[in-house]
Amino acid sequence: MKKILLPLCILLALSGCKKTIVPEISLSEKNVVLSPDGATGVTEVTCNCTWTTTTSLETITVDPAEGEGDATVRITIPANNTGAIRTLRVTFTAKGTEKTATAKYVVTQDSQPYLNFPNATGTISAAGGGLRVELESNEQWTTTVSNTGIAVDPASGSYTQTLALTVPANTTGAPVVHTVTAALVKDASVKSTFTLTQSN
Repeated sequence: MKKILLPLCILLALSGCKKTIVPEISLSEKNVVLSPDGATGVTEVTCNCTWTTTTSLETITVDPAEGEGDATVRITIPANNTGAIRTLRVTFTAKGTEKTATAKYVVTQDSQPYLNFPNATGTISAAGGGLRVELESNEQWTTTVSNTGIAVDPASGSYTQTLALTVPANTTGAPVVHTVTAALVKDASVKSTFTLTQSN
């Protein structure tokens, strides 16, 4: 009987010595502001076990994306061309024996300059009249027209607005194409054009 009990006691003793890991993880940088053109941030991971990462946007690059113990991690965020400020997250998850712990790397990123006519074309009768056109932007802008007979209200402004166009009658005897071009005040190369065809 003693010969049977001895190995059993040894087995129980060994199993009782199994180390339980309570996961702990922290980041040196938790909240950062990055360029709208895209940028790379760096954070130092301090962890007592293995860890993995998940991102709120597929195009975020994390290097390394997983590891064990402490590490220097580079996080690359793509350019923001959504037209609005956005918040992105990289979640670090430490995996202990029975539990997990998390730490979040949060990025606030402004948008690149944005300007757009969602509906870029329109038509109007020969008699002319009024027309409303939406202009979307996240900056200050101004407009120019191909035909001085067209009035745009407002002719300049900021952010998204609805423009009221007033078009005179077409007396040329042929269809006329008018254009309204909006450009950013800070960078005139960022622009969008609305094309209006007027019947004869």
